[in-house]
Amino acid sequence: MLFKTLYVATAANSRLTADFLDLTGIWRPSGRGRVASVRSRTFCIAYPLLALGLFFAFREPKSLVKIGGYAQGLMLPLITGATLFLRNRDTDRRVSPLFLTDILVWLAFFAISGVAAYSVFDLVNKLRMGNGL
Repeated sequence: MLFKTLYVATAANSRLTADFLDLTGIWRPSGRGRVASVRSRTFCIAYPLLALGLFFAFREPKSLVKIGGYAQGLMLPLITGATLFLRNRDTDRRVSPLFLTDILVWLAFFAISGVAAYSVFDLVNKLRMGNGL
């Protein structure tokens, strides 16, 4: 299961890295250069090597999976916040969703943010008490 996740994430992260470098202006490839950068062996080799390096550095796969889960859980409020921002900024009013949809998205934002805040609070308490991950 984890190998499959690493395999798929490597492909996605190589594309995200190329997009990030282009958007920030660090590296602006041409049309063919962008395709080459997405398919680049550099990123597809670097990310698994980074994961291997983290494993050898920490030697605790269970804790690394938990840390990854916490990190992804903390991204959810950012994603729902971005959804709300883009929904209010970029939606054509002719095809906008129902008011009920807006209420449900706001409820999801508050629920996800509440769970993420509790998760951070719980993690800090565990670390302070010495229970660790």
